[in-house]
Amino acid sequence: MKEFLICYDITDPSRLNRIASCLTKSSLRIQKSIFIFKGSSRLFNQVLRQVLTKLDASKDDLRVYEIMRRNSVHLGLPVLEEGIWIDLYLPQWLKSIDRKK
Repeated sequence: MKEFLICYDITDPSRLNRIASCLTKSSLRIQKSIFIFKGSSRLFNQVLRQVLTKLDASKDDLRVYEIMRRNSVHLGLPVLEEGIWIDLYLPQWLKSIDRKK
């Protein structure tokens, strides 16, 4: 399994909606234009091909970063409802923090 951070800046609202819809089906939205994909390389390539057919490379910006380590800290508004945690994205030291304080 691989993990990728997918970010975009799409200039046209209709293309933006099509790309966001495509990514929402396969990835976890963590901000308005940032997604995390977790899956096989084959599935990721399928998703990326679908996105690229909706993109205008002369006007839009799409960036994909493979996530190699899981040492990240989240500060700010939560992505998921309170009480829901995705352990695979939390570093071990953060899992041990009492979240109810």
